[in-house]
Amino acid sequence: MIRNALVLMRQVTLADVRAAASHLDVPTFLRQTSALVPYTPDVPTDEDTKLVRALIAIPLGAGTTIVERLAPYQQAGVVGDWRKIVCELHLRGHSALAHPEAVYGGDYTLDGNGMLPAGRLLGPRQRLLRPRARTLKVTLERKPGDSELARILPTPVAATSDALFDALVEELEKRIRPTTGGDAFLAPDPASRALSVLASTVAAILSDASSQRGVGGLRVVRADVYKGIFDALGLDDYFDVAREVLERDHPHHRSISAPWPPGEGVEGRDLGIVEYRGGYMTLAPRAFLPSLPPPLLGRAEGDPVEDREDAGDRP
Repeated sequence: MIRNALVLMRQVTLADVRAAASHLDVPTFLRQTSALVPYTPDVPTDEDTKLVRALIAIPLGAGTTIVERLAPYQQAGVVGDWRKIVCELHLRGHSALAHPEAVYGGDYTLDGNGMLPAGRLLGPRQRLLRPRARTLKVTLERKPGDSELARILPTPVAATSDALFDALVEELEKRIRPTTGGDAFLAPDPASRALSVLASTVAAILSDASSQRGVGGLRVVRADVYKGIFDALGLDDYFDVAREVLERDHPHHRSISAPWPPGEGVEGRDLGIVEYRGGYMTLAPRAFLPSLPPPLLGRAEGDPVEDREDAGDRP
């Protein structure tokens, strides 16, 4: 385990869940699970909040297999497709639901046909990021760095090939499709939607204070962290072509628009989230993602207590 790190779990949004459950009966599911959801005062009672709580706030059973773990839902008469979504949202590292009332629900790991308690996921110096947007999963070590690490990276003279661009899109699609609502999310325009998830992942990491430095009144992003995201994702071979999408002022910028934030927004925006200013790189104001508030349902096992000593510029 990396002791000092930013941890971004794979996020899906309520819209993604609704898309995955578009063939299912939501009112019936809510009625069947109403008695199972723990009472929490001052929680909204709109349908979206009820759905989120019914999916991730119900304690799973004590059995060892998936069926036994999901016994409360099965006993309530919930159909298998709903139980599959519940299972996906509870698997640690598989997906966390990005909704204002969502608690981080990944309490189990998958072992064959069994679901095992994952134990404590995070150490005291690991910060869990909770953006309200669809993202990839990545863990990035936090390292010391000065403002010189925020200088604009040299750009290649020639643009990258379309073949490399297509390969990046294909790799992102492969990672997104198996997740909750992945096919429906990608359906309108797979290339731009897949790249928007990469952009939101980068934006979430670069928004953290440890990924930035102050230079002459500017908050600039560290180039080593920017590059490190791609190394941690296993996408280092695609860094140069991804820069053409993500850097608005790149000489070979590929202008690609997609709804922002992915999974939440409806207005199309250019995915150029990084801008050049005075020889440094900054995160465009429009790129900052809304964050989930502290859970109202109680801190899930493995959620870190916020380490205020780590806030600010220190990594």
